[in-house]
Amino acid sequence: MKIRTANNKDTSHIKKLVAACLREFGYEYLSQTSEADLQNIDKIYYANNGVFLIGLNDENEIIATGGIIEVNRGCFKLRKIYVAEAYRGNGFGKQIVEMLIKIAQLKKANQLVIETSSKMFAALSMYLSIGFQVSRGKITSPRCDIRLQYSYTQHQ
Repeated sequence: MKIRTANNKDTSHIKKLVAACLREFGYEYLSQTSEADLQNIDKIYYANNGVFLIGLNDENEIIATGGIIEVNRGCFKLRKIYVAEAYRGNGFGKQIVEMLIKIAQLKKANQLVIETSSKMFAALSMYLSIGFQVSRGKITSPRCDIRLQYSYTQHQ
């Protein structure tokens, strides 16, 4: 898998992948709430000290996504970590997340949070294996029921 930064030209393909992944878990693509950040990747991610990455297969099709945005000084939120069903189990989600952890660190992050669903068991296991821990805090994403945190001070 090749990984590169995404921009608004990639939006339609990103939305298609995210919608397909959500359907698998019984969720609806919500363009006005949960997926509103995909309306303008350049504005939402890059204007908030973040980045949005896409993973591409050999045919340059988007098979994985993930981004970070700074929500408070030094606190970044991991967003839109999805891998196409046919490509799961190959470590692609982990590659994206590990790259985002490094990018956030370069941007002076002291913590990284993600909100996810307990229905996404494989993703949850992956986050925990990387060093994320279940944490308290307000969950703002409508379909999420678990909040995880990665602390850079614990991983030095």
